[in-house]
Amino acid sequence: MLVSSRKTKSCQHKTKSESFAKREVRRLFIFVGLMTADVTLTFFRLILSFLNIVASWFMKVFVAPFAFVYGYNKKVFSAIKSETKGLGARLKSFVYAIRAVKNFHFLEFYRVVVLSVSAVVVIGVLCSAGIWTRFIAAYNVSINGVSVGYVKDTNVYNQAVGHIKEMVAKDEYECVIPQPEFKLCIVSDNQLDTPEKIAQEAVVSSDKLKFAYGLQIDGQLYVAAEDKTVIEDSLTEILNKYRNQSVGDSLPVDVSFTQNATIVGAYFLAEDIADTDLLKTKLSEENIPMTVSTVVKKTYSEVIPFGTVTVENPNKIKGYKKVTKKGSEGLRDVTVEITYVNGVETAKTELSSVVVNEPVSQEITVGTALVTTSTASYKLSSSDRVIWPVRKNSNMCISAYYGDGRNHKGIDIASPCGTDIIAAASGTVVSAGWGVTGSGYGYSILVNGNDGRQYLYAHCSALYVSAGDFVAGGSVIAAVGSTGYSTGNHLHFEIRIGGNAVDPAPYLGV
Repeated sequence: MLVSSRKTKSCQHKTKSESFAKREVRRLFIFVGLMTADVTLTFFRLILSFLNIVASWFMKVFVAPFAFVYGYNKKVFSAIKSETKGLGARLKSFVYAIRAVKNFHFLEFYRVVVLSVSAVVVIGVLCSAGIWTRFIAAYNVSINGVSVGYVKDTNVYNQAVGHIKEMVAKDEYECVIPQPEFKLCIVSDNQLDTPEKIAQEAVVSSDKLKFAYGLQIDGQLYVAAEDKTVIEDSLTEILNKYRNQSVGDSLPVDVSFTQNATIVGAYFLAEDIADTDLLKTKLSEENIPMTVSTVVKKTYSEVIPFGTVTVENPNKIKGYKKVTKKGSEGLRDVTVEITYVNGVETAKTELSSVVVNEPVSQEITVGTALVTTSTASYKLSSSDRVIWPVRKNSNMCISAYYGDGRNHKGIDIASPCGTDIIAAASGTVVSAGWGVTGSGYGYSILVNGNDGRQYLYAHCSALYVSAGDFVAGGSVIAAVGSTGYSTGNHLHFEIRIGGNAVDPAPYLGV
């Protein structure tokens, strides 16, 4: 059944009351019974009269030869009685009589007559029985005074109503068909009609319904037209526009509507069938509520990113990290299927790929040794070494070394915010404040050491000294923080000789 665009109240055809129908059927069968009895009695009277005539004729014709044989036998018997006596005379006279009539072909004649009469009787009986068993009581269904067929009972028409709903485009169109009238009658059984035929005749009898073709979009009726090809040509024209339109340097391999569009034939109200101008407007690409899906196949080269392999070095303190082998990207040729909806990419499916160059993994060496008292002592262990610049704690580690593949000018010592920063060597504070030692260092301190070196402490959360102050090696001068360009709490510690940064690790004993 076609999907209705809106729910409407279904019309039901009412039939005559059951009690009236039963009463009419009872009266009809009484009438039929009386007529049948009268006709049957008359018929059998005619049959008996016919059989009487046939029997009289049959007896005259059939018995005559035997009478002739008997009479002739009697005469012959009298003639030969004087010559032969007793039973022999009788048999001899009978043989003579048979010889006298052997050229008349009586036996063949009577065989034909008997068979013909028997056939007439049998055919008559069969026809008599068939005439009355073929006729039954039925209803003549008429709409607007026009007969649309015969049904055995009103339930057949109720089944036809279900077929009518399948034939019309909308359920509410059923109401356009007037209610039927039922008239009791006697018909031959081969005159009864099926529900499908009744439904067809009922729909055709309506002058308000007309057969047309409807375009359904996702089950909803959009427009109806008398000519199916008008709808088909309009849809094909829209799709052809995208079929001949290249996407990049490729033509589509498949073009279709994203919605389910079907054209169905059904009966519509004449006023709901669109004319030529309305069809042209509603079926244009700008107005039709449908989107076009275009599938394009492409092949292109794609970079394969390299992986990273970590190598642990127990001779380096935890936090040490250095690229010991550079990685290189690979290359592969990829074939994909890209789906566009109205020109916008909505999906990409990889069909195949061929690796042209394999990627080479990058190797990074990291330290695993923990900071010990010997490497974090506040006292100098030699004339060149300096004091460890962060107060010892369990969460302390070196998070970045000098160089570190990114031109890192110092060493980063990670520690919780507020941890004491210790002066690595005695000296005078040159500058202390925000950004005074370089862009991105946040709060920092630059000290001219008595040993001729400069010491930089950066990203501090708090400063405890000022420019011009003298600091003794091992004294607290600031607190660890994450100010400036920083990603976490740590001390950025530099040692400069002659204005150039050097690797602090050897001076710290790491």
